[in-house]
Amino acid sequence: MDTWLRSAIDYIGSWIEFQQRTIGQPDVIVAFAHRGETVAEHAFGLANLDTGEKLTPRHRFRIASHSKSFTSPAS
Repeated sequence: MDTWLRSAIDYIGSWIEFQQRTIGQPDVIVAFAHRGETVAEHAFGLANLDTGEKLTPRHRFRIASHSKSFTSPAS
């Protein structure tokens, strides 16, 4: 993996953790693809606030039309 990409992925992880503490977002999952391969997957926060179960990259969310805002600029 390119050095710049590893640095960017590391920075994004710390930025997400900061945002979670700042605004109280309970969970976030991100994945990064580069040249057709998944190069990183990270989960931050909790899958279940009641039980304290930690979120993993294997958890899935229903995102419905929210993905349109990401897909549109990429087209």
